[in-house]
Amino acid sequence: SKIIFHEISSINYCINSIWESFINDNSNIELIFTSEKPQVKQIFNFGANIYKNASIKLHCIDIGGKLIKNNYFINLCKPDSQCYFNGINILNNKEHIDSYIEIYHKNISTFSDLNFNIIANGSSKGILYAKAIIEKMSSNSQAYQKNNNLMMSPKSTIHANPQLKIYNNDVQCSHASTTGDLDEEIIYYMGTRGIKQKDAKGLMLKGFLDDI
Repeated sequence: SKIIFHEISSINYCINSIWESFINDNSNIELIFTSEKPQVKQIFNFGANIYKNASIKLHCIDIGGKLIKNNYFINLCKPDSQCYFNGINILNNKEHIDSYIEIYHKNISTFSDLNFNIIANGSSKGILYAKAIIEKMSSNSQAYQKNNNLMMSPKSTIHANPQLKIYNNDVQCSHASTTGDLDEEIIYYMGTRGIKQKDAKGLMLKGFLDDI
């Protein structure tokens, strides 16, 4: 099943929300959170417990936020439980979005895949702290983390810290993080092919987001 939550607000207010989900044996769910709240201050807490042969797919998209703190706590509780996490943060002006993601592998043959991108413009600040923890009894587990970030302004700030904590040797894990700006050589090359600079940047940004 698929559930979509879409929030749009231009009002200046504060909010604290908590979500808790339990994915029972042999169940699958896909949750899509999209948010456009440039004037909002928010603390968002999301927790999920995933059981045997069950999976959750999370797509978390934040387009702006005055001060947003997102906390995600995912527990892979039983064998063959899975988590797929895709995230996008797009910030402008003085916006601030801080995302903390913790994925706990608590049993054998568990799987997690995190793919998270940040675009920061103006004087905005984006933060990602992602942690995958594989316990001693969680053999034959897999954990992957991929994070790419774009700084569209010299005044923007991005802090990215993907981490793996592994307490079992019989696992497959990897993580990678990149931060930079748009490649001017590619923009110049596209200009020599008749593509305007604004359109070239738009194409590159689209390709960056399409990865998620």
